[in-house]
Amino acid sequence: MTVSNVYVLHGVNFPGGQFLSELTSGTPATNLDDLMGYASGHPDPLFVANKRAKPDVSFSTPQVKTMLTLCGAGGMADLSAGNTDLYYKQATNLGERQSAASTVHKRFRMASGAVYWTEVSAGQDEDATLSGRICPIYNGTNAPLVPAGSIALAGTPSGSEFFTLGPVKVNGTELPGIKRVTISLGLTATEEAASGELYTSFCGVQQRAPVVTIETLQVDAWDGYGLLGTAISSLVVYLRRRDPDGSLYANGSSQHISFTASAGKIVPNNVSGAGNAPATAGLRCLLRTTSASSSVLTIATTDTIS
Repeated sequence: MTVSNVYVLHGVNFPGGQFLSELTSGTPATNLDDLMGYASGHPDPLFVANKRAKPDVSFSTPQVKTMLTLCGAGGMADLSAGNTDLYYKQATNLGERQSAASTVHKRFRMASGAVYWTEVSAGQDEDATLSGRICPIYNGTNAPLVPAGSIALAGTPSGSEFFTLGPVKVNGTELPGIKRVTISLGLTATEEAASGELYTSFCGVQQRAPVVTIETLQVDAWDGYGLLGTAISSLVVYLRRRDPDGSLYANGSSQHISFTASAGKIVPNNVSGAGNAPATAGLRCLLRTTSASSSVLTIATTDTIS
């Protein structure tokens, strides 16, 4: 049998008007928990059913600014104001793509839910990437994730938001030789269903455990921080924004992203080296708040690099 249809990612439309079109991955999943029932002494199931369904959409994107603006330092955004739609565009056999206005495309609709970012990672000579998850919930009427075909596309694709690795400063001193930085929010979500319903009807932040991991050529960082680590009074991680039709925006332009923390601990993690390759040191920054009324991370998406 021949192949009739092929689809490619188009983007995600959020209720507030943000369109996520620079998707490097987008994976809707049913996450069904199956029930298989057996009779006493009989080896094969005689009953099958759905026990629980927790559909979600995991994604990754270089649109770091868009997602950080939407979710903020707390990491989670409310999507209950309208529909959140994930689109797949139909490819054209012996051609490119079907037109956006053609009613031949696919849509996964979420009538309510939340989106949160889990990790931002940037490496030398690489684009920064944000990983996240959309948690659709049952609103009493609509299933959390509803697929539909024969749909026209919404949202205009763009490709103008790209960042890369920037400087890292610990306690006011810039670390030399940075090769990679990963900011993990460590967000755990509370997802609850009740009254015998199959679907989740509550999704909220349970806790966060933010950690920044650093890979550097400065192996002697172990000497400065000690085996058991050093207290952090200030930490700043920058992401440089790439300049369209150029290279990088100047440090003094308000185009860059910064992550700032004011309390925690930096500890040596490991040293890695093989053969004649340069050895690298791994560092972990365990971050905390200074009070119950303050955030662990302060995020600026229009910052200068100083």
